Amino acid sequence: MPAAVDAGADVFVPPGFGRSCEPATGCAKGLLCLKSDYSVKPFCTAHCPSAQVKDYCKQSELAGAAALCVQMPKEFQGPKDPLCLPLCGNLAECLTANPDWEVCAKPSYKNQLLFNDLPTKACQSPSAHGQIQVDPVLCDWQDKAAALPQFAEAKQACLAVCKSILKSCQLWPKGKSEDCCGWACFQWLTPGGKLDNKRLSGTIKCLNTAYAAFLGTPQVCTGWKEQCGELPAWVQAP
Repeated sequence: MPAAVDAGADVFVPPGFGRSCEPATGCAKGLLCLKSDYSVKPFCTAHCPSAQVKDYCKQSELAGAAALCVQMPKEFQGPKDPLCLPLCGNLAECLTANPDWEVCAKPSYKNQLLFNDLPTKACQSPSAHGQIQVDPVLCDWQDKAAALPQFAEAKQACLAVCKSILKSCQLWPKGKSEDCCGWACFQWLTPGGKLDNKRLSGTIKCLNTAYAAFLGTPQVCTGWKEQCGELPAWVQAP
């Protein structure tokens, strides 16, 4: 009688939905190993087999996993067909399936919400497309922004405008930290992960230049108005 074959621990089991994967070995049946800028590493997903965009993907087709069918924007570095994204209630649920996920939040791409009207949250890795994760209370953005050299000028301009005119002229509300001023400015200058040169040169640099030009004069906190126009929307007057 032939001896039974011991499968052992080396038998490859294809990863399931939402888990990290290798394109060479793939995922469980019915899934694809997606390499894109939605996640840091490739993960297992599907092309919405039976669901419409903004609907839930059928759990029976994803081995019981909960997912939302999402159409990514044109600039998405990946497939153009709609994809099933793993749903979550909190980050811990994402990390249980895949330690490479970074946040559990409304589906978004480059800081732009894909569906404003849906409360549903999905596992995501914003750093994959150049976005940094910042604590909204601590506003710990400076060191993280240093990892994005393409935005170095924007970072320095925001630090300058917050330390000079907005602080000295009390244009930034008292009680709100200078770090949060800089982070609000930085986000405004880099919408969707791209530098807005018009906002940088036409507003932030203008405010910095005007403050320096009127420094030491009675117009130091008013001279900017004629040159630069209205303050940007992220600055809330006290």
